[in-house]
Amino acid sequence: MNAFFGYETCAGLDAAGVDALAQLGDPECRHRAGETFQREGDASKGFYLHLRGWIISSVLLSDGNRMVQNVHLPGDVIGLLNVAVQRAAGSLTAVTDASTSFVPFQRLQQLLTRLPEAAMRIAYSQQVEHLSMIDKLATIASGSARQRLATFLIDLHDRLTAVGEVKDDTFTIPLTQKIIGDALGLTGVHVNRCLRGLEEDGLVSRRRRVVQIRNVAALRAEASAVLHRPILPIAHFLQPFETV
Repeated sequence: MNAFFGYETCAGLDAAGVDALAQLGDPECRHRAGETFQREGDASKGFYLHLRGWIISSVLLSDGNRMVQNVHLPGDVIGLLNVAVQRAAGSLTAVTDASTSFVPFQRLQQLLTRLPEAAMRIAYSQQVEHLSMIDKLATIASGSARQRLATFLIDLHDRLTAVGEVKDDTFTIPLTQKIIGDALGLTGVHVNRCLRGLEEDGLVSRRRRVVQIRNVAALRAEASAVLHRPILPIAHFLQPFETV
């Protein structure tokens, strides 16, 4: 189930809930690296369960530049916010070969009626993403280029650790420096310069797209924002609320 929802939000779901979530989406759809399978402003009738690969969401700015809103990892729920506007709030592009499962909004409404606990877990995953966006805004607003990059690397380290993709603080980042720059409000050249600085200071090492954080505590201290982390497991969220 972690292939469907990151941060272990589905841990402890009963058999009926597991079955419902497994059948929630349409058959798996594969996307080739570089494919944009949703464009900003398109009519939107649902959202995506992110199953495999790396995907970015982005918007086009008035000056023609692109801003990467988020880097999506397997387990993310992508595009649920579109229900508020019935239009795609951003473009979705596969960075690597990737796959998703499309979920019509109506099907989520049915799930809310039949299995509210399963639907609540999806809602919780969206709040996790909301926290991530708050952290990103704080980072870009107040951090230096080096601090932004440190925060970005720590965030990826933590998220990939949650889905078992980090070993000895080493992980693969299949993102170009241009994509990283578009996510952090920097040029690719500036990203490369900051990466070299972190290497020279012994905080990270890299070989092609494989990155090792050599001192996690020190790199975390470099970050410009204290990253919010969800409480796991999420049993506290599913308990009945006290009445006032």
